Amino acid sequence: LALRNYADRLTNLGRYAEAEPLERERWELSRSTLGSEHPDSLLALGRLGSTLWRLGQYREAERLQKQRLDLSRRSLGPEHPQSLIALGNYAMTLSSMGRRKEGVALERERQELSRKARGR
Repeated sequence: LALRNYADRLTNLGRYAEAEPLERERWELSRSTLGSEHPDSLLALGRLGSTLWRLGQYREAERLQKQRLDLSRRSLGPEHPQSLIALGNYAMTLSSMGRRKEGVALERERQELSRKARGR
């Protein structure tokens, strides 16, 4: 809990380079104790991917965000809020990398799944 709080605090202060190794440790610890598909592990993986994205490390961020998306969909289902967040983050990363068509298509998919999840 202390590790998570400290990493969150650094991220909130915009100190991403300092937060990155803590986020990585948080994910590895969660994955090894809870399993890679546990919601807490998925959240930790997503936070690491977001931190890397903020640091401009788009390729690694993309890889981790895709991994989170795949794990979330498999363990929680495609319409689960964590899966929808993972899909949105992955779409944003692809767009940031100049892969706008893919990013836009995934964002449309996210919106459709979100509507479906809400029963609309």
